[in-house]
Amino acid sequence: MQHRRTILFILLAWLLSSCSWTVPFYVINNSAVPRAIEIQLSKDRDSFLIFDPRHFAILPWDSGEPDYEHLRRIPQTWRENMKIEIPPHSALDIGRLNNDKYDHHGQQFINGRIFNLVRLKSGNHEVTRDTFDRHFQKTSAGILWILPAP
Repeated sequence: MQHRRTILFILLAWLLSSCSWTVPFYVINNSAVPRAIEIQLSKDRDSFLIFDPRHFAILPWDSGEPDYEHLRRIPQTWRENMKIEIPPHSALDIGRLNNDKYDHHGQQFINGRIFNLVRLKSGNHEVTRDTFDRHFQKTSAGILWILPAP
């Protein structure tokens, strides 16, 4: 009986240790025309960042879900300011958390992650660090900002 408990405990510990999840951050363009977005990041490029242009990607967005099969990486060299065009019915993957949940921009993140977003702007619509949580929504697909109509 003790032997079975030991084996069960080891099996359970192994299963739980391999659990991992990612929380992506997307800017969604649901319109039928391309939309430009201006992105400003803080200078912390050598830190453990949530928003890193070296890992940006564009992917089709259909019925509220990303299409990972057609993901296209668009790595940018590190710049604090950049402008990216999001194709129609697509999403721009701007960041991610690994094995951590997102509550608000000011929280302490595990592994020393830094919330390095300063500003996003598309047309007359602007998101800053302080207004981030009013614009981005938590969904099962990730943390999303659906661009408002121009």
